[in-house]
Amino acid sequence: ENSFVQAGHEFFLMGGRESSTTIDIYDIENDSWRSLNNINPHSFNHFQAVSYQGLIWVIGAFETNDFPNEAPATNIWMFDPINEEWIEGPESRRRGSAGLVEHRGKFYIVGGNKQGHNGGYVNYFDMYDPQTGEWTVLEDAPRARDHFFAATIGSNLYVVSGRQSGGTGGTFAPVLPEVDVYDFNSQTWSTLPESLNLPTPRAAAIVNNYLGKLIVAGGEVVTDTLALPITEMFDPTSMTWETLDSLNFGRHGTQGVVSGKGLYVVA
Repeated sequence: ENSFVQAGHEFFLMGGRESSTTIDIYDIENDSWRSLNNINPHSFNHFQAVSYQGLIWVIGAFETNDFPNEAPATNIWMFDPINEEWIEGPESRRRGSAGLVEHRGKFYIVGGNKQGHNGGYVNYFDMYDPQTGEWTVLEDAPRARDHFFAATIGSNLYVVSGRQSGGTGGTFAPVLPEVDVYDFNSQTWSTLPESLNLPTPRAAAIVNNYLGKLIVAGGEVVTDTLALPITEMFDPTSMTWETLDSLNFGRHGTQGVVSGKGLYVVA
């Protein structure tokens, strides 16, 4: 339940369950790892980190690690990878397990969960301006969801995979097949036709914009005791889904990094 993000020539593996206060750093040029132990101010987990203007932003995380009632972080946090220190930002509309993207210098946070895993899923949609420090509450997303990553392709924000934790079906259900899309230009939400639902509904999948297409890899469903290796890709130009090679190892709850022509996955 960690984040994985690139800043400069390094990849940063942050937070999660077992090592929530540690940051593991991979140096791309030297093919080497190092760790910053006990550096996180909270036990961050269930969040989508974003690198922007030299900082790694944590917005929409849980700050406690006590399943199933994790508490969402009160504040925005930023990690400075040069000085290797945390900066505390302003308060936010609290929830963890939310999707976070940056678009044209603004942060957009969608969905999430206020209670951890016992209900509390929300369809909130907010914008944060890092230049002014101001929040704007936007039109709610078409449905509440948590345990997902968001991605942007062109002028669209895609909200795909995830579930409503603690809803109908228990802690890990229901998973959501619908793909919700926010158009930054018209500032409106829509949902793709049912025929374009995520072919394999699941939560906590890796979701990335890969060369203009939407990759959804791995994830979990309540009926399977193991994480899934399934990888599917949506082409917004042809409006079609296709199945790609499976992951070498099924996994859920980790973020992917697109760097060069590779999609990198760890943990």
